[in-house]
Amino acid sequence: MDNTIYVCPFWQRDIKSNLYCEGARLDFKNGATLRDYARRYCADIHGWRCCSIAAALNEQYEKEC
Repeated sequence: MDNTIYVCPFWQRDIKSNLYCEGARLDFKNGATLRDYARRYCADIHGWRCCSIAAALNEQYEKEC
């Protein structure tokens, strides 16, 4: 993507218009849409906690402990 620093612990990589995290592969219409989503959720210190995928993974890991 660019020089974005991802803070979500579940983020793995992005390729073209696809974002990969531990819980999903998200396919976006284009790179601009991916960047908007990633900046709002994956690269935001508080925003990643609002992501439904991250929330589900957090819940799953808490149950396993």
